[in-house]
Amino acid sequence: MSNPSDCGPSVIDFLFAHMQIDEQWSVRTPRAFTWWPHQLCQRVWADPARDDDGFDLVQVHACTDLALDVEPSESLYLHVAEGNRRLALNAMVYDPEARTISLRSKVLAHQENQFWLQRLMLGAVGLQAALAQTLVNHGIPELLGGRPAISQHPVSGPRLVPDEMTTITRVFIDYGSKPFPFNPGEFELVKTIEPNPSVLTNTDEHGATAEFPYAGEHPVIPGAKMTSLYRAKSQNPHPTLGYGCYITLNLPGTVVNESEQVANQLNLLESSNAVWNHFLGSWTRERLGLCHTIFLPAHSYMAGLAATFLHSMANRSNWTLELDRHGYPAEQTKH
Repeated sequence: MSNPSDCGPSVIDFLFAHMQIDEQWSVRTPRAFTWWPHQLCQRVWADPARDDDGFDLVQVHACTDLALDVEPSESLYLHVAEGNRRLALNAMVYDPEARTISLRSKVLAHQENQFWLQRLMLGAVGLQAALAQTLVNHGIPELLGGRPAISQHPVSGPRLVPDEMTTITRVFIDYGSKPFPFNPGEFELVKTIEPNPSVLTNTDEHGATAEFPYAGEHPVIPGAKMTSLYRAKSQNPHPTLGYGCYITLNLPGTVVNESEQVANQLNLLESSNAVWNHFLGSWTRERLGLCHTIFLPAHSYMAGLAATFLHSMANRSNWTLELDRHGYPAEQTKH
């Protein structure tokens, strides 16, 4: 018997319909679809719903394998981290067990956030499909030491003519060509939203900063209290997609020998079922240490998202604090 509050199937239906996917190049089930926009297959699926204080929460994932048979190395993690600095709503993730590199994103949906969240996920899924094919066209799988994850539909065979979705990036670029007109008071919501996880918040017309409690050994800024730092910034355009809003979380420098390898492991964990939180954007290594960055393109932005993602970043900060207390997971890197 179906659960009427389980929004998983309806989110999948929304994404499939609005991406205008041809049945000839797809495989459907009620909670998932796999399709071939061109040479690579993209998988989109909704996990079973989980009750959480009266809400049926559903994790909706999108994944496109980019490279296969990739051996771990220090240079590989550097390349993956560099790639993540240029992404927006997706993460490039290396799985050392499967020896694969993939683009991934995930949202945590329920009936009350389904309307706006499925629209945001639509942008992430479309950009993922387009970017993956672009990276293959530019030989990135080979640069990373693997081979392209090229496959074909089990019945229709190889898709020779690309779907229009592989050029969707042009639409995002057009929308982001001019500074995005944020609503008056857009970033003031970061300060006034309740409940508010921040202990100190500052806002202006171009962005906001907020600090979350973080009990580690080293603050983000020397001499400051033990906090992680949330920032929303609208003035800095994305190198490809133009204007929108960057949302970042900088952690205190608590990880010994912080590395791109740790950032990848965080991306791997967050994109799995283990962490119940939105996973848009990616972890990477920045000047101040480990940083999670989301770029919300003008095409995908909706009023109130900067304040909404304040809670997502606070959850992420609490999760990494628990990892910090118990020891960050480490991989064995082969050289």
